[in-house]
Amino acid sequence: FPCTTLFRSKDGLWIYYTHDSSHGGRQIWRVPSGGGTAEQITKNGGYEAKESLDGGVLYYTKDPSGKDGVWTVPLQGGAETRVPGIPDLFRRNWDVCLNGIVFVKQHDDEVQFFDFRSRKAVPVFVPEKAFPQFTRDLAISPDGRWILWSQVDVDTKDIGVLDHFR
Repeated sequence: FPCTTLFRSKDGLWIYYTHDSSHGGRQIWRVPSGGGTAEQITKNGGYEAKESLDGGVLYYTKDPSGKDGVWTVPLQGGAETRVPGIPDLFRRNWDVCLNGIVFVKQHDDEVQFFDFRSRKAVPVFVPEKAFPQFTRDLAISPDGRWILWSQVDVDTKDIGVLDHFR
């Protein structure tokens, strides 16, 4: 089956994946890591997901571009809701920790932190170099102490020629 993103739950009991079906669109599913029946988690679209540290909530985006921000759904069932205070994201550059969500806004290289308690996003830093365009390049440690990101130091191109290709 077509699968675009894949990750293991914090307790190792589940494998989450994104399945794109012709009749249901792109949704997030999970299957027991030891085998068994898969269950659909999102009903209104889902692309990339991250489980809360306590394993009770799934945070996810609906689109690889990051538009529509971050959404949440309780893993025991419940309403899918957009997390207020988090704007459209810059692609897949976001992560969840114990106290909040770190992210990069769309059209801006500033890294921000959304605090679960205050329900507000605050600027954290602007990296020296822009984030790469098409990869996931931002992570935060579970305790929120460390942020990890990648940067492009050298971007070169070469031109090749193939002679007598017929």
